[in-house]
Amino acid sequence: MEVRRLFELLAYQEEKYPHPHALSYKSGDLWHRTSSKEALEQVQLIARALLASGLEKGDRVALISRNRTEWCLADLAIMMAGGVVVPMHANMKAEEVGVILEHAEITYAFVENAEKTSLLDQTGYEGLKKVYTFDEAVGYTNLQGMVTSADKHGVGYLRARSAAVRPADLATIIYTSGTTGTPRGVMLSHQNILSNVKAAVGILPLNHTHRVLSFLPLSFMFERMVIYTYLYTGVDIYFAESPDALSENLKEVRPHFISTVPKVLDRVYQSIETYGDTLTGYQKTVFNWAKGVALAYRLDKRQGPIYHMQLRLARKLVLNNWKKALGGEIIGVMSGAAALPEKLCRVFNAAGINVREGYGQTEAAPVLTFNRFETGWVRPGSVGTAIPGVELKIGKNQEILAKGENVMMGYYKDEEATAEVIDRKGWLHTGDMGKIDKDGFVRITGRLKELFKNAGGVDIAPKPIENQLLNSPFVSHALVVGENRPFIGAIIVPDRRALRSWAEAKGIEANMYPELLQHPMVKARFKEEAERVSAHFPEYEHLKFICLVPDEWKVATGELTHTLKVRRFLLTQRYAKLISRQYEEVKA
Repeated sequence: MEVRRLFELLAYQEEKYPHPHALSYKSGDLWHRTSSKEALEQVQLIARALLASGLEKGDRVALISRNRTEWCLADLAIMMAGGVVVPMHANMKAEEVGVILEHAEITYAFVENAEKTSLLDQTGYEGLKKVYTFDEAVGYTNLQGMVTSADKHGVGYLRARSAAVRPADLATIIYTSGTTGTPRGVMLSHQNILSNVKAAVGILPLNHTHRVLSFLPLSFMFERMVIYTYLYTGVDIYFAESPDALSENLKEVRPHFISTVPKVLDRVYQSIETYGDTLTGYQKTVFNWAKGVALAYRLDKRQGPIYHMQLRLARKLVLNNWKKALGGEIIGVMSGAAALPEKLCRVFNAAGINVREGYGQTEAAPVLTFNRFETGWVRPGSVGTAIPGVELKIGKNQEILAKGENVMMGYYKDEEATAEVIDRKGWLHTGDMGKIDKDGFVRITGRLKELFKNAGGVDIAPKPIENQLLNSPFVSHALVVGENRPFIGAIIVPDRRALRSWAEAKGIEANMYPELLQHPMVKARFKEEAERVSAHFPEYEHLKFICLVPDEWKVATGELTHTLKVRRFLLTQRYAKLISRQYEEVKA
């Protein structure tokens, strides 16, 4: 059968790659497994129950939960019944949820548990006709109850409703968190997303014998599209329990593929570094030698027999243990959402962990480019080449423009904003600055909306500088500042574990963490980082100061968006006095 609408993915899988455990998630000590046949039957029953409750075509349905099998079942069932899925991040605050409920005019909701029903109550929103839960909650119908209530309703009604859903119809509205202002609702059709899925199937070495572990939130379009791709290829999907249990889940599932963000890979690498710090004598010498071999690895250039002999030995002695940290059977890692430091790309690939970086945005459903797994199709420092069906070009101000069937329908209830990003010829203006090499590899050089002018009127692109800072194991987050100033500097949140480990090795004593940040040796170490980074840029983009802050920037406390981007405007306001003091001191 041909898949033309997203809810047909399970039927396609059951026909072509029937699985006894297509979807699995862990609760307590048990993995709960659902076959492709059972999943399809449950999706149909949930959809029939929704129709019986009065769901009309085009009704918006909220979906708030962590990753689990029921998330996928509800998602597909809503679309099968003709509804529009509006996913929200599981850790959203009531105020944020309320804004989306009102704007999207949500009429139905699926939530994980009683905690989330309480969250809905806190919003004060009165437009909900029905709320369903995944776990049992007093006063609410859970999925098991829905399935039971659907038994008496005919199959014909569902068949007619789903048949009326066209590939070009709206399937989902995803509210982008944004770094400033109120989020916008990105409207994506079935064909928008499926064009991305089918392109991914053509370039990823996935097949129905593989296992995958999903841990990025399904409310991210990146992870959601990846899950659809897994369903299309018949892959066994396992949902991780939580971020804290990720290490254990990796060992249990032993996945062949994962999708991730650079921050997760950085944490894995930091744990490896921390382990190396505990070694002594011969073991430490071997570890450091192997790490040096890994850092010298090149994906885009032949390195000769002597290097490859060293690499084989380094893998045997040390690097193969790094692969075990990801379960031991990993074939490929797809990285997105943020720039992947080239250092991480080198060391993981040297260890036989094929990390590939891509680029996109929710408005493109979401992938635009990808570094592929085949020889000659990967280039560190780039985000790969355009995926099949996507056309790219560089427009005014070096902006990356994209065209393809994956480009969104528009922003919900915002024609003006839609016209700003999709021109009359159908080109999506990404807002990202970049370059396209002669052979098609794309390099991101900045973000148009993040550009600021220094006191001399020269444009500064902070993102490339911040990405260079993030290459350091001592840097957790970075914010480049200097708008209307004579030079630039950076606010840095150090990586506490890496910094404390380094400080102990240097014999630095500090009773409190803020005191450690003020130690002369620590300041000198970060000054070295500033000099290292500045060497990559022209004089007017050299960092003249580094200001270390003990704060932790989190999604929950508002410093980061739900896709882990820094909220630049908020942070520059928060640290305004600190920034001004730095300029006075440096000037003096």
